[in-house]
Amino acid sequence: MNNEKFTMGNPNLVNINTPLNQRLNNESLRVLSEDDWKFWKDNGYVIIQNAIPEEYINRTRDLIWAFEEKDPVEPSTCIPLRAVKSR
Repeated sequence: MNNEKFTMGNPNLVNINTPLNQRLNNESLRVLSEDDWKFWKDNGYVIIQNAIPEEYINRTRDLIWAFEEKDPVEPSTCIPLRAVKSR
């Protein structure tokens, strides 16, 4: 057995030792409010409203429809609901 240390997860990720809420000069958080930060710590997730501009969402949606060669208003190009298996 070699002496390499086994690390779980993606080995390409950078290890960051700075706490997420550490702020220089007592600066306020850039994205989260203090209430959001508390919610994150208590629940492990937070919803950030309008994090992605609607224009980007619309462009991405349209790109996916085009890539799949499907039309959202033409049912014959879509997978029938009965073909989708529930988990």
